[in-house]
Amino acid sequence: MPSTLSPGRPKRAAGTPRSQSAPAAGGRARHTRGRVRVTTYEGYEGLIQLHAIPRLGQVPLPRLSPLHIQRVYGETLEPTGSLSAGTVFNLHRSVC
Repeated sequence: MPSTLSPGRPKRAAGTPRSQSAPAAGGRARHTRGRVRVTTYEGYEGLIQLHAIPRLGQVPLPRLSPLHIQRVYGETLEPTGSLSAGTVFNLHRSVC
């Protein structure tokens, strides 16, 4: 099977965790920056900073599971949380 990594990027050994220095959600947001309008990007970044990172920041990236993310959705949805279903969907789009 051919490698899908770019030639300049070193390969990781199987089972080696990714770097913990930058949150995954932040990396996703930076990737999205060139694909959406500035205001859309700023909204996604705000959702990540206000809702995802405070709830998921303490979870090591290798241990992060779909259940962790689903818990964030449940905690933030109305009527128990403060966000509408559409806003939680935008949070989902910016994290996943």
